[in-house]
Amino acid sequence: MKINYTLLFLLVLSFNNAHAQTWLWGDEGISGIKADVFTKTVASNKTGHVYFGGGFQGGLTFGAYTVTGTWIEVYLAKFDSSGNVLWATASQSDSSTNCFSVATDDSDNAYVSGVTGTNTHFGAFTLPETGAFFLVKYKANGSVAWATEADTTLAMGIYKNGFNTTSISAGGSVAVDPLGNEFVTGLGAPLFKFNQNGKLLWHLPQTMHLSHNGFPNAGSCVATDNDGNVYLSGIFTDSIKFGSFQLYSANMGFFIAKFDSSGNALWVHQSTNNPAVGNDFVGGYSNYPIAVDKASGAVYLGVTYSSQVTMGAYTFYQANNIEYNFVIIKYNADGTMAWAKTATPLQGSTYTGGVGAGGWGILSMGTDNDNHIFISGAEGLEDVLTGPLTAAFAFSGDTISISTNNTSDNASFVLKLDSAGNGLCGSGITGGGWENNALGVDKTGKFIYLGGAFFSTLNFGSDNLTAKTGGGSVYLARWKPCFECDAAITTITPPEANVCSGNAALLTASGANTYTWFPATGLNTTTGDSVIANPTTTTTYTIIGTGSCNSDTVQAVVTIIPAPNKPTITLSSNGDTIISSATQGNHWFFNDTIINGATSQKLVITGNNKGAYKVEVINPANGCSTTSDSVVTSGINQLTVIIEQLSIYPNPTSGQFTIKLNGNQNGYTVVVYNVVGQQVYQSVLSNSQKVINLSAQPCGMYFVYLKSKEDVEVRKVLLTK
Repeated sequence: MKINYTLLFLLVLSFNNAHAQTWLWGDEGISGIKADVFTKTVASNKTGHVYFGGGFQGGLTFGAYTVTGTWIEVYLAKFDSSGNVLWATASQSDSSTNCFSVATDDSDNAYVSGVTGTNTHFGAFTLPETGAFFLVKYKANGSVAWATEADTTLAMGIYKNGFNTTSISAGGSVAVDPLGNEFVTGLGAPLFKFNQNGKLLWHLPQTMHLSHNGFPNAGSCVATDNDGNVYLSGIFTDSIKFGSFQLYSANMGFFIAKFDSSGNALWVHQSTNNPAVGNDFVGGYSNYPIAVDKASGAVYLGVTYSSQVTMGAYTFYQANNIEYNFVIIKYNADGTMAWAKTATPLQGSTYTGGVGAGGWGILSMGTDNDNHIFISGAEGLEDVLTGPLTAAFAFSGDTISISTNNTSDNASFVLKLDSAGNGLCGSGITGGGWENNALGVDKTGKFIYLGGAFFSTLNFGSDNLTAKTGGGSVYLARWKPCFECDAAITTITPPEANVCSGNAALLTASGANTYTWFPATGLNTTTGDSVIANPTTTTTYTIIGTGSCNSDTVQAVVTIIPAPNKPTITLSSNGDTIISSATQGNHWFFNDTIINGATSQKLVITGNNKGAYKVEVINPANGCSTTSDSVVTSGINQLTVIIEQLSIYPNPTSGQFTIKLNGNQNGYTVVVYNVVGQQVYQSVLSNSQKVINLSAQPCGMYFVYLKSKEDVEVRKVLLTK
């Protein structure tokens, strides 16, 4: 397969793939200060919402929202999937603060990490440290849930050789696991774990070494899988240690490591023979993105390199006298290398800086639930084009070619790969690559966003963006990748159901084509979009919704609330009062009609009121209730329990159920009504039990009346199929 890109300042794409990709929309944040516009952070989730963050100085406008700051401040803007700005907010501080990473979860919260200025304010929270890393949680509505910072000594180990930690990202990367725990890394390559309330659970400190062109050890990227394992990438310049794994390098090397949820190192790999890794990349040490196949635990590492680099059994070389190149490496869950594939700059290309310069770099990665890999990158990296550019590279069977005369910016690209690293499709833009660009990839693979900074004109579908004259702007765009289908985004209603013991909950799924429910405990079925859940104890159900090209997994919890003890009714010694065994919560009924105001433990019978009495006991704390057996009076001093034991089973039923009385009690008529009052069944109960078949009736609630000359008893039956 071959994918060609031709960019003539505005992009024109040509594919021989029938499933061509498009840009759905693009938007920009407008600022007038080129030198102080930064962006490195995009995060999206299955709601389709996307969070876009970074640093700015002066003012920055997204739609109707403008944020301002005298110093460099952190901005965070939220968009919906159609490109509408939902809100934008910014920090306020007494010296420069910056944002370096954003993550989000399926509850639509956002997490931002970076480095503090002095007295940095996030909402109502003030962080007093200067040059420390911070972590902030934003709720879906933009309010700040909490904000925390780490003392610089704790976060980075110690100051070494007078190195100023404020000059390089302290909170370089943040990730969230399925339980809502946050992981942060940055300068010094530490690893921090916080719980969902911002409490520090543990941290693995590292030390810094300034041995290679002033670069310290640094964590570049952190990611998690579904089992709570944590993956860390970064660089080291002399030595670094993770648990029992000690790494050494005569030059600057890079690493990837896997830890369990308690911070124990499971495996570590390092590069060798790479004397020029990381010298001039955008963001320095930050170009080692990783992405995880959360189900299998396979992890992908992206590396931009110069000259040559060796990782395990693979050595990658500079090609065709082009300075920069990138490689993607896949590791299995156990740390064994599955494959490695490199981009190959093609001959005949003219790059930024001329022969021997320029090339291609990888800047961001993400994965979806169907094992697709999404990458973004740029040409030329920090060098700005000085003349017409013709650049091409080959990657895993794809050829990407770009031509542009944009002298204000560097071209960028997005690629979609399968789990074997084969190229599926891609898109390019004429700019957006001078600063780091970043991808936001949700787990369905439907909501893919690219963000960055630009200094020229960009085109995304029908949206044309122009950077403000005399300064740069930030951009955010939604990409529609090839082979996109209607992704399954499963929703359960209600996600949490509280039911009284003996009752059932109706759970309904939506957003996918088919559904599988497990465990089967208490369920009337394990497939379909609706189930009746009647467990005896609190149960968490897992639901897998499958669409035409992906699946989505969610959970629902049915909490069982104990019902009050079943009350009994006795007659007073003088024969004019009936008494409930429950001391509170009583509600009396006469012939199945509630007696208004009769809520005491005792009920005085007046006159010769012949009929059936029963009492319902309700727990006011949770609303759960239990009803006594009915008793009948044939005048004062006469009290008889007419139904000692009445049972109906199974309930819910798929059509056929049994009604049973304790003992040989005859003379009762069984009548069944639907919810609109239509009689659907009638028969005489000739002995103590009767089998009733409602298979011909539609699903729903039915009322079973057991009638005698003196009494009527009503029970509910739920019919499901």
